[in-house]
Amino acid sequence: MGRGPALWAISMSVNILNPSYVSPVNAFYIFHTFHPPMRLPKTGRVVILKEGTAGLYFPENVGILLRTFKGKKGSRALLYTIKGEVDAPRSAVRGTLPLPPVDLLSPETDLKDVLKRAVHLNKVGEEDYLSKSPENILIEVKMRDLWRAALKAIEGGEGGEVLQEVPKKYSGLTHPRGFTPRELGELHFSKRLRDEHVEAIKKILSPADDGHYGYFVRLKGERRHLYFPYRNEVMSAAEEERNLLRALANALIPRYEEGVAQEAEGGGFSPTEVIERLRSLKREKREALERIINWAEHYIENATWGEDFHISPAPIRRMEDFDLEDFILKMLWRLFSGKGMSLVSALTELMLLSGRWGVKDAVDALMKYHTRSGRFHFPLEHTPQERMEADVILKRFRNEEFAERRDLTDLTTYTIDPPDAKDFDDAVSILEGDGKYRIFVHIADVSHYVKPGSDLDTGARLRTTSVYLPNRVLPMFPPEISEVVCSLKGGERRAAFTVEMEVNQEGEVERHWIYPSVIVVDENLSYPEAERRIREGDRTLSTLYSVVERMREAHPRLDLETPEKRVRFGEDGEVEVEIKRPTPSTRMIETLMVKTNEIVAEVLKERMDFGVFRIHPLPVKDDVEEFNKLLEGLGVERRIEVRWEDLKGSEEREEGEAVLQELLQSGKITLGGGFAFQMEEK
Repeated sequence: MGRGPALWAISMSVNILNPSYVSPVNAFYIFHTFHPPMRLPKTGRVVILKEGTAGLYFPENVGILLRTFKGKKGSRALLYTIKGEVDAPRSAVRGTLPLPPVDLLSPETDLKDVLKRAVHLNKVGEEDYLSKSPENILIEVKMRDLWRAALKAIEGGEGGEVLQEVPKKYSGLTHPRGFTPRELGELHFSKRLRDEHVEAIKKILSPADDGHYGYFVRLKGERRHLYFPYRNEVMSAAEEERNLLRALANALIPRYEEGVAQEAEGGGFSPTEVIERLRSLKREKREALERIINWAEHYIENATWGEDFHISPAPIRRMEDFDLEDFILKMLWRLFSGKGMSLVSALTELMLLSGRWGVKDAVDALMKYHTRSGRFHFPLEHTPQERMEADVILKRFRNEEFAERRDLTDLTTYTIDPPDAKDFDDAVSILEGDGKYRIFVHIADVSHYVKPGSDLDTGARLRTTSVYLPNRVLPMFPPEISEVVCSLKGGERRAAFTVEMEVNQEGEVERHWIYPSVIVVDENLSYPEAERRIREGDRTLSTLYSVVERMREAHPRLDLETPEKRVRFGEDGEVEVEIKRPTPSTRMIETLMVKTNEIVAEVLKERMDFGVFRIHPLPVKDDVEEFNKLLEGLGVERRIEVRWEDLKGSEEREEGEAVLQELLQSGKITLGGGFAFQMEEK
């Protein structure tokens, strides 16, 4: 065929736009700024099909539009490509090259030649784009750019895959049309992408994968994951909230946007100044602060952000220049002059200074936080199974006969504990006769009620102890057990294990016995009350104190009387720190409990093939000798004597560790909370 006028026009365009006349950049601009058309191009136009349509990829997807028609599957387009005629969906036509239309009726038009020249023109501009490295794309392209390209395509009714049902969480927030990374990149550049460029686009989009980033949300389409753009009004709302939060920070902290931390200028705001600044906020900023306070409350109590932690109707927490969590933390750092504070510490400070919480509230909330975050492995509540077992025990306990237990109910018996004690687990008694003394230490017999392998036993092994906080107690057992059944309350019969000691006039324990008993406590005394009675000459307590002092003299030890700090909450919520120092009554009880433990350990050692004991390691030999010299220099006629020759070497310790490991592996014992439990033979 000869060349017609249309072909001549194309030829002129090729000559004018030949790279020898213009730069590849200009050629790229002219040939590659096309976009999905508002309506289907007219016949004769040179167009590009969406890559992969009918299995065609560049340059095979460049074609001449021959005609359009209505098919069974909707609007169709018939194109002429270098592979021949192709029937494609109308939506697959992605753009038009800026070339004059081809005269399809002219017998002189050579369609193959037209396509050959069109492909050549496409490559001219492509060289400049494809010379970009994926790294450059990551620098130059932002997610916002891809979002705008997607909205533009949606406005034109082109591209993407329509999701039949958008998840309820995103209903009305995103467009129902989703795009692949390749499609978004091609929409932005109006150009096909190589695989390495698609990978760069994927990295740009990756922050949207968790559902909390702006611009796009990644959802599952019919066959693949697609990125669905948020509606314009959603992103506008997110930007407005972000700007409001920044305005709040500027109102609270001078020169906040310049990143000038208060501590760098000689100290931050005092608590009083912080409170004043919070109170002086205008309505809109005050409302923004209230939202932050609500978020903080949920985070501390649940160790995670709530579902309302976002800056728009959609669950958006982050955008390209904003991260909500990071923003809040850094704002609070500068407000409290506490750079380096943990997030939970900064949020707690906000809750206190804003007046939302008192100190007691903060302690309770932090306890929940540390438990739910996994940092504090102590259940705050007892399981329903534990409570059910406790109820059964409580009902049985009310009619308990305590058969086959030694009856010690005639003894004068006292518990001596801190003034705020709610449960009483040990008590003491003393008898005098024949120049000797019988001291009784009674321990509440929990094993009488809690059986091995029960839910109560399992829960106790998990906790291993009760935890005493300034404003509450976390008991090892439910209150029915810890505060009723196994609490040695005054005037009530209770099951106990008693360690009875026979003590001579010199304070030496000559004999001892251990047995189950039933006791009745005469009074539950506090340490100050016991102290007063000892001073006033109460016969029982004064005698007990005198004998215990002889026991201390018989076995002198180094007492390091370091004060104990106890935190309490006043009636008005103020924090009070009480310094507890040893008193005669506390030393008396401490001495008796240490001796009781020694006796029990000796019995276990005699009757068991093995045992796990808690010990206090001996001091370093050089330190002992140095201390003895110090005592001598001070004129103190005392020395710390240690029989170093009796100490066992590391060889025995290693042998013991090997035996313990063997027992653990054999299943004969199990460790829990620092104790060893012997497993029953089956």
